[in-house]
Amino acid sequence: MDMRGSYSSAVKEYLPTLAIVFDRYHITALTDKAIETLRREQQRTVDDTEKKALKGCRFLLLLKTTSFFAENHQTKLDTLLKINKPLFAMHSMKEQLRLLWTQPNHKLATAFLEQWCLDALVAGPKPLIKVGLTLLKHR
Repeated sequence: MDMRGSYSSAVKEYLPTLAIVFDRYHITALTDKAIETLRREQQRTVDDTEKKALKGCRFLLLLKTTSFFAENHQTKLDTLLKINKPLFAMHSMKEQLRLLWTQPNHKLATAFLEQWCLDALVAGPKPLIKVGLTLLKHR
């Protein structure tokens, strides 16, 4: 389900016994939006060297996995993440969140998500903190 308040409010009102589940797509979309927000902030505030590294990296940051990257794409992403700590933190946390769906049961998944959210609050640039708070709110 979409995480917008209007959707969950309607479900709670009209289907009070139904369990609300936020799917992988919507959680991933939330992290992708946060990465894009942070990338744009960084684009406006960094020096010329970092701006060069940021140019053309939008989709490199958003892709699910780097295992299918061409060598030059992987090199570009690695360079960017080395010189930009906020994007490194955001990208690393996004990749870690993907492990949520590999948890073998509900109890471990819940513990993983709670720890991930706490880590996001500590590690975070603002967009990452926002993702952590949103996931905690909807947990």
